Amino acid sequence: MNKIIIFLSLAAAAFGTDAPPFWKSKPEVYKKMKEERYIVVSAHSNDVDGGKKLTVISAGIIHAPEDLTHQTILDFKEYPQFLSYILESPYDSKTKNIFFHGAILGYHVHMTIHIDSEKTSNGDLIKWKSIEGSYLGMEGTIKEESLDSTHTEISLDSAYTGKSLGLPTFILDWGLEIAAQRTAGSMRSHIESQWEKTKKH
Repeated sequence: MNKIIIFLSLAAAAFGTDAPPFWKSKPEVYKKMKEERYIVVSAHSNDVDGGKKLTVISAGIIHAPEDLTHQTILDFKEYPQFLSYILESPYDSKTKNIFFHGAILGYHVHMTIHIDSEKTSNGDLIKWKSIEGSYLGMEGTIKEESLDSTHTEISLDSAYTGKSLGLPTFILDWGLEIAAQRTAGSMRSHIESQWEKTKKH
């Protein structure tokens, strides 16, 4: 279940402000992202009035053009092929809804996610929200920014507030960031493999 959440993330405060995201405000971190393929992850839960709040951020740089990156991310039906915890992910183009069925560690999650995609000055922004099923109201964004003709910076964020997060304590304590990093790595590898295929033709 934790990876299902991370994938969908995969901290609204990092967006919608004039300030740069934290990984760009720290030169040593951004240098690692560029030179060492470092994936930035921040995941934490906080007590709020009447419940818990979960926020997750993940960011990295992909060796692929932004347009191909965007097309690959939107190819939801392919997710079960490279994300083992996603069992089904059909997409309805008319409603712009994705129907996710995921499972891990014995937990099964069914969610309907609505997405909206818009062009930005240097890429694309995908907004998503859980409208039915598990984690109702969870929402976030996927931001894709073209760095040059063959590199894309991608960042994923999510936020959810509820009476309970439905996650075992040990996962919240140490497993969340590990799962987020692995998920982001799998997504990056898949996108880059798609880019390699185009260069062979």
